Amino acid sequence: MIKDLLTFDPELLTQNIEKAQKDLNHAKNQALSNEILKPILKPIEQIENQFKSVAAVSKIYDDVYKNIIKPIQKEGEAGVKQTVKWAIISIASTFLSLLIGNWKDIYELILK
Repeated sequence: MIKDLLTFDPELLTQNIEKAQKDLNHAKNQALSNEILKPILKPIEQIENQFKSVAAVSKIYDDVYKNIIKPIQKEGEAGVKQTVKWAIISIASTFLSLLIGNWKDIYELILK
């Protein structure tokens, strides 16, 4: 669940809502132009009202995304970069310690 929040794409949600609304409009136009399909106009209108609510919630969530989730994502990326940096420093430090601690043995190996 947290992964879903942190990888949330508000633009994709907006695109999906807009596509669904276009599909509903198309279905509504088809129902208006066909007597057999007119009984589905009421359910289509109910779905349209639900999509209006979803779109309103989506806009609020977009604000939450911009002000809370996006900064958390950026902080997470910065944390990963720092972890990698310190891991590289630690590996280099260990390597140097091994070289310094065993310099006599290494020197003898090189000369032989």
